[in-house]
Amino acid sequence: KFSHGELHLMRSLLRHLIKRRHGNRDSGVAVAVALMTGFMLLVATSGLVAKQMMSRRASASESYKQLAELAAGNGMNRILAALNDDAANISHLWKLSQNEEYTPVGQPLQQWDLSGNALRMSMTQPCAQTNGLGPERDVLFSGDLSNGKNLRDDGRKDSVQISYRLRSYNYSAGDSKATFAVEGYATAGQGDSAKVLGRSLLTRVLALKDLHNNDNDWGVIAGRSMQLGPSRIDGDGRILWMLNQSQAENVVRQTACNTGQLANQLGISSSNTAARLWPLSSTTDADLEFPSAGIFDQKTSIDRVNTSSSSDRRIWSIDDSRTTMCNGTRPSRGASGDAICVRGESQGRWSALESASTVRRFRGRVRQITLHSDDICRGDSSKPCTIWIEKINLSRGAQLSIETGSQNGARPVVLRMLRPQESITLTNGTLCQASYSRSSARPLPCQNPTQSTATNLVILGTGGSKSNSCSNPGQHLSFGGNALPSAFVLLPQGTVSVQRAAAMNGAIWAHNICASAGVALTTRQPGGSLIESFKETWQPDDSLTFGRTITKGVRGTGLDMFVRW
Repeated sequence: KFSHGELHLMRSLLRHLIKRRHGNRDSGVAVAVALMTGFMLLVATSGLVAKQMMSRRASASESYKQLAELAAGNGMNRILAALNDDAANISHLWKLSQNEEYTPVGQPLQQWDLSGNALRMSMTQPCAQTNGLGPERDVLFSGDLSNGKNLRDDGRKDSVQISYRLRSYNYSAGDSKATFAVEGYATAGQGDSAKVLGRSLLTRVLALKDLHNNDNDWGVIAGRSMQLGPSRIDGDGRILWMLNQSQAENVVRQTACNTGQLANQLGISSSNTAARLWPLSSTTDADLEFPSAGIFDQKTSIDRVNTSSSSDRRIWSIDDSRTTMCNGTRPSRGASGDAICVRGESQGRWSALESASTVRRFRGRVRQITLHSDDICRGDSSKPCTIWIEKINLSRGAQLSIETGSQNGARPVVLRMLRPQESITLTNGTLCQASYSRSSARPLPCQNPTQSTATNLVILGTGGSKSNSCSNPGQHLSFGGNALPSAFVLLPQGTVSVQRAAAMNGAIWAHNICASAGVALTTRQPGGSLIESFKETWQPDDSLTFGRTITKGVRGTGLDMFVRW
């Protein structure tokens, strides 16, 4: 039996033992927690180190790819600069194609490597002066952009450098575009042992623009089939021989672009004229196109039966040797037929448009005919006027003058042939411009050719058979001597025949030009050249070129495309 003191002592000892036992347990847990925390910190630290190493590797890879893209872009710019360089004289390459694939499918098209006649047969201007690819070759096909320097010091044994190469270039004739594919590289090392660190393919589409150096490069005589004899040009301009691809190949093969041999094929007898001859070729076997008649159509109003814009076009037939009246009846004894007949396009009945103001006769014979500006395209004197012609025939010495001015200044007139078989025949007569006169009471005399602007009187026709013959049954213009003193002629499917040695101020663009007798063409106009007058009067689109040109590549609307691999 224990005393009260002994019991108290025993309880104290028991509490101490229990407290000591619990303290040992908490210490063990703390050690375990510390060990776990240390392990987790070790794992996290290892992951962070690994992540940093991976990020550095990814960053290096990305920087190499960016270097490759930089190389492709800079390489492209070097190629474009070389092709656009006037001093290099290689602009003909813009209209050829080149495939530099390492493993091309099929026969690769490598026109930039052609030379001599093989090159000329592929060119749109087969007789253009061309230089062989000398120093430009290294720039066009490949190049080192780092100049042997290390572009990045990242601990590699070999220096990091960038370069480029042309993979392909394709010319699209239909839409005048060029598509480049240029590869850019980031490499380490030299030669065959070089290691590719990054590679990028840049594809860029450019628009092509043809340019004349000056007005002398424009064509003022142009045709597919021509016999020019002693013809000559006084002033600026060239003679354009328009060929499809197969014709151009034959011409090049037979002449090798020798000026004398080219001239012989067109019957040119003057060396000065031969020097102006410039063959043009299409890139396909299709016919090369003349400038569009829309140049004139979009600027003019149309002569109609009355002032209503919905009324019939008025069709004209002018003949100084007509033996009947416009309605088909016979004239009275001793009188000649009507000189001017008109009708609405949908009408079959002709009526006379002859008065003392339009026709002057002497002893019954027609001597002078005038179309006054007030009588054509009535109600719209602010624009040039288009007159639709079924026939003009001057065979008995009459003079047909057309007033190409108004009180507001020049008012050009377009004589447009109605159907594919229409003709303007000036066998013995004159078709000319007349200066503006306040009075329209009588016929007007011809304007002095040296004071007239040829582009104010346009003879236009778009029909015909396209046969290469002076007997082409299509639209026809025939004149000689001074019968056509000043005019601008466009007959892309028709024929111009010069019956005897002729002189003319203006330009002749026609499918066939039959001028063995020779035509002396003047292209000097009051205040400037024919081409400047053409641009000022008709304001063609800036893209219109017709003659000897150089080609430039300009940035189009498409976006650059980069491909990495």
